[in-house]
Amino acid sequence: MHVRALALGLVSVVLLAVSAPAAERTPTLAFGVDGSMSLSSSDATYRNPRGRSDYLTAPYLLSASGKLVPDLSYSFYASGGFEKYPFRQDGDNTYASLGTSLTRKWGNLSLGGSYERNHAFDGIFGRFLYVSNDVGIYGRYSYADAADIVRLKPGIAISRRFADDESEDSFIYSFKLDAERKIVEKW
Repeated sequence: MHVRALALGLVSVVLLAVSAPAAERTPTLAFGVDGSMSLSSSDATYRNPRGRSDYLTAPYLLSASGKLVPDLSYSFYASGGFEKYPFRQDGDNTYASLGTSLTRKWGNLSLGGSYERNHAFDGIFGRFLYVSNDVGIYGRYSYADAADIVRLKPGIAISRRFADDESEDSFIYSFKLDAERKIVEKW
C-alpha cells in the first residue's frame, strides 16, 4: 500500500512540474545547516503509560531545499538525536532520520506531503532496534500583520508510520501554531 502512495506522490510532482510555463521550470537548490530544535507537548497516553503529558523534540542537522517551480518547493533533510518522547520508559533510545517534503503554495495557503525514514537504536546509537517509514500530508496558512512584525502560521497534519516492529506503527493527527515576532530588524 505505501508503495502505491509513493508512486502517486512521484506522479503528482511530475505533473505539477510539467504544468508550469517553460520560463518557470528552472529548479533552485540551497544547502544549509539548520541546527533547529523544535519542542512540542503531547498527551499521548498510549506512548506514555504513566499517563502524564510528555514533550517531543526533533532536532534537524542538515538540509537541502529549493524550488522546482515558483510555487512548488522541496526539501531534503537529515536529523538525529535522542528518543523523541523522553518521559517514556525506554527514553534512552536514539534515532537517525532522512526525510523529504514537497510543498505547493497558493498565496498564504500551503499544502504538502512528506516522507521520512527513521532508524532507531538502543541507547546512544547502540544495538539497532527497527526501521520506520513515515508518510504524511499537511496544510498551513500564513498570516502577517501589516508591519510584518508578528507572523502566525496555523497548520494541520496527518501522518502514518509503517515500521518493521508493529508496536511502532501509528497514525498521528496534529494541529500546530507557529508564532513569530520580530525583535531586532537585522535578524
